Amino acid sequence: MDLNQLTNQTVNALTIGGIYALIAVGYTMVYGIIKLINFAHGEIYMAGAFAGILLIGVGVPLYLALPASMVICAFLGIMIDWAAYKPLRRSPRLAALITAIGMSLFLQNLAMLIWSANHRNFPDLYPARAVQAQGEKAEENGPAFLDALEERLSMPMPDAEAKVKKLKREEDQLIVEFPLATGGAETRRVISSEANALLNEMKAENPDLGLEKPSIGPSLRHFLHKPAVSIPIGKNPVDIPWKILLIWATTALFTVALEALVKRTRVGIAMRACSLDQETAALMGIDVNRIIALTFAIGSAMAAAAGILFGLYLGVGINFRMGYQPGFLAFSAAVLGGIGNIRGAILGGFIFGIVETISRAYIADWLEISSRYSLAFAFAILILVILIRPTGILGSSAAERA
Repeated sequence: MDLNQLTNQTVNALTIGGIYALIAVGYTMVYGIIKLINFAHGEIYMAGAFAGILLIGVGVPLYLALPASMVICAFLGIMIDWAAYKPLRRSPRLAALITAIGMSLFLQNLAMLIWSANHRNFPDLYPARAVQAQGEKAEENGPAFLDALEERLSMPMPDAEAKVKKLKREEDQLIVEFPLATGGAETRRVISSEANALLNEMKAENPDLGLEKPSIGPSLRHFLHKPAVSIPIGKNPVDIPWKILLIWATTALFTVALEALVKRTRVGIAMRACSLDQETAALMGIDVNRIIALTFAIGSAMAAAAGILFGLYLGVGINFRMGYQPGFLAFSAAVLGGIGNIRGAILGGFIFGIVETISRAYIADWLEISSRYSLAFAFAILILVILIRPTGILGSSAAERA
């Protein structure tokens, strides 16, 4: 067995598991209080990813875009509860379940109308390009060309969208950084246009300039995409980028914070009281509807964080249907761990992520079947656990009152 591949797959499994865990928390919190499977939760995860694209696309840094999208989706979760579920508090559970499915389809189609059905890429966090002079006399005339280009790019441009954010010289290259909203192809187009125009002017003044079309490299990597830890295994070390550590740290931080909220605060006590008996909790002075709305807000914020972290992790695949499969898997993970139990949701999310990733990488090859069947192994484990322990791994075994 290749140790490098095994280590890479383990890192991927823990990353995917962390994302599933954040989504599963929302399912388990809502179910724990109102015994409702919020099938629209996957679409909140999708909304979080799109909110991240919009915020980062207009220049908001990631460290601000993440909490901002969480606030936006928390408000969205409250609105979903108010519009779809609150009027059905005393209705049969089947009515609320059908409403949840309808809300899921509504949010999917609304997202398609707003953002179209096309897949979107996560914005480049560092839209910067390195420009180098090329040609026979690049070493002689290159520095003067880059000096002139730096002066040219620092001047105001006619196109309002083409304003340079920062210029920096590094030996024989010029680093050109643009605002996030003009990253990618637009950045390269502006640099190419200005550099070629300058080069033609310099050639007109000096035919023996000896320079050709300048080299404009790909976007420079943001530090989150750069290696943070290198594990010396096998022939080549396994690099773990900062974005992976960010996903792990975010999952751990939110898990600890949520556990502390539920176990050690008055709001958490109110949540647990509503979970046990809403009528008695109301008689004790607890605003049940307010606690339910707060639960929707917290679960939705966790899903929004998962959406942005997924976009940061893969960088592609943001679309109006992206919440369906992860949402379904996260719900299954919550059932596996014990729905209604926050620790169980976290555990189930990691189990699903590990089994899905490892089965896709190894078991499918060993059995000579398509990797598309990788989820079958995760659901096989779910079925076995439910047969042995119907309430899930960490679920309560107490009987439900009639």
